[in-house]
Amino acid sequence: MASQKKKQVTPFADIFDEDETEKAFLLSKPTCLIILGKPCQELLYRGQSISEELVTRMILKKIETPEAAHFGYILSGFPSLSEEYMTVLEQIEKIKSLKLKPDFLINIKCPDYDLCQRISGQRQHPDSGEIYERNQWDPDIIEKRKKKKEQRKHEDEEDNEEEEQEDEEEATADAFMLSDILPHLVQRPEDFFENAEERVKLYKDTMLHALEVRAKIYLNVSQPSVLARLQSMGLPNGALITRLQSPEEELPETMENDELFRTLSSYKLIAPQYRWCRSQWGRVCPVALKEGNIEMGLPDLAVSFLGKMYVLSSQEALRAFMLNPRPYLLPPMPLPPCKILVLGPPLSGKTTLCNLIANRYKGQVGIYKYFKLVERLDFKILESIEEACTETSELEVTAAHPEVQVMVQEALNIAVQSPITLPTDVYAAVLQETITEVKIPTNKDRYPGAPEKGGWVVDNYPISSAHWSVLSEKGILPDVVICLKNSENNGICLLHRLYLANKDEINSKIFNRLKEEALKKKQQEDEARKELQQMLKLREEQQAMESVGEKYGGKYNFK
Repeated sequence: MASQKKKQVTPFADIFDEDETEKAFLLSKPTCLIILGKPCQELLYRGQSISEELVTRMILKKIETPEAAHFGYILSGFPSLSEEYMTVLEQIEKIKSLKLKPDFLINIKCPDYDLCQRISGQRQHPDSGEIYERNQWDPDIIEKRKKKKEQRKHEDEEDNEEEEQEDEEEATADAFMLSDILPHLVQRPEDFFENAEERVKLYKDTMLHALEVRAKIYLNVSQPSVLARLQSMGLPNGALITRLQSPEEELPETMENDELFRTLSSYKLIAPQYRWCRSQWGRVCPVALKEGNIEMGLPDLAVSFLGKMYVLSSQEALRAFMLNPRPYLLPPMPLPPCKILVLGPPLSGKTTLCNLIANRYKGQVGIYKYFKLVERLDFKILESIEEACTETSELEVTAAHPEVQVMVQEALNIAVQSPITLPTDVYAAVLQETITEVKIPTNKDRYPGAPEKGGWVVDNYPISSAHWSVLSEKGILPDVVICLKNSENNGICLLHRLYLANKDEINSKIFNRLKEEALKKKQQEDEARKELQQMLKLREEQQAMESVGEKYGGKYNFK
């Protein structure tokens, strides 16, 4: 487990703080034990068709499973006396190099004579291969057990139907053993008393001495005192995961969260007044969130762990959580996977907000207007060159041809000056390619426990409903969409920002407009003044002509 490389939680943590206690347990190492003993059962269940190499690899592979990383393990039969694949010393070194090292090596003490008597009393059925102990097949022991039960039955005044039924079943099994199985039982050569003595001696000389020398924590105890000794060591108990499922009623998926958790909190209580509590994940599946997806859990896939409720989204997620819930609950989870789109008008703070979000959640910012701009220009250039080359297809054209270079330069100028419009599929493909580049192996190294998916913030995309439809078809949908608006005072804040950003240009346009208006006004005034002067001049001329006509007695009429 990755957490083992880190320093363990400080012993001064507040044990009454629920969050600190839960974190301390999730970071703690599970209890791992190896139980040893003189070879009684080692050769009984080992089939000759299975090699020692395969058995060893199966054991080591099982220790590395998520289930063992959470619950720990109790290993018996390894190291093995058989040295076909690895010697005893190599097996001990292999144990010392395990990722989950054993906390204790427990050696069960037993007198050699008693153990050899037990081994020599074993019998095997040749057809089924099942092993029977002496107390299962010896007629004398069966008869003594039967007499003790009858004597205890007479002494006990109260009748117990369950005990009577068990006694009848045992009597039937004993009768079947004596009549059908006992005549066919045989003793194997390795179960002879002298062979058992040789194996016990080999165990002491080969394995026991090596373990006593190399083991750091070695318990040499008798079988009845094992649990008492382990309890005195202060080993942590394993935390079980409980399915919160009622066989009587089926919870609908459309149930509200409050009602769902109120119902689940009363399932399989560990105490009459103790109900399960909500977790920080709420109804979000912790397994999906760890993978970088926000998915709501199903009511039928609810579990309880460390006093809290968790709702899983699928059977696969439930199976993974039941095996080992620790990686899905360790801090910094629950943390959003950071799949965010930020939209808004120009100068509304989109890019600034994207950078803040990316720094907070360790994501990468993708700005729409810069996505593959060079490739888009090249696309337009190639189209222009292709159209131009079709007109002169009879000539041999190369990249160094002067006419080709001229056409390329003209196409560049056209592409820069004209707006670039491409199909919506092209934009979606570019975004998908960029997001795929974000999903590199180092993406999960953004921070400890980061998911492989997510970690991207897109600025100013999509820009229309058509783009949204294409993104939905391709399955590139964010978890959060932020739309920035300025609705106060008719957007005066954004207007002020736009003015400051384009102050020189706006002032120049205002000055030119005022200048044009002043010139236009002056022209209008000049034209009006000229018309007025012409009218006055005409009036003066008319008056002068009228005065001349009156002087000569109206002889001339100038009208």
